[in-house]
Amino acid sequence: MTEYVGGKRGFFIRSRPKKYIMTDQQRKLKEIVEECGIHKGITKKELQNAMVECVGPKMRETKKTGLANP
Repeated sequence: MTEYVGGKRGFFIRSRPKKYIMTDQQRKLKEIVEECGIHKGITKKELQNAMVECVGPKMRETKKTGLANP
């Protein structure tokens, strides 16, 4: 026999969340992140270097050219 510790008994069914439409700004940032080599599992130092040397300048460039806002 198992002891009941707490919480709610039973189970419930959930559905996966629906994907939402990405904005133009989110889409552009995603492209820049992929170009700069940022991915899951990257070290903190590599992330900081990529943000300073790659992402920052590219985001400023898109702001100047107006690509971020259609």
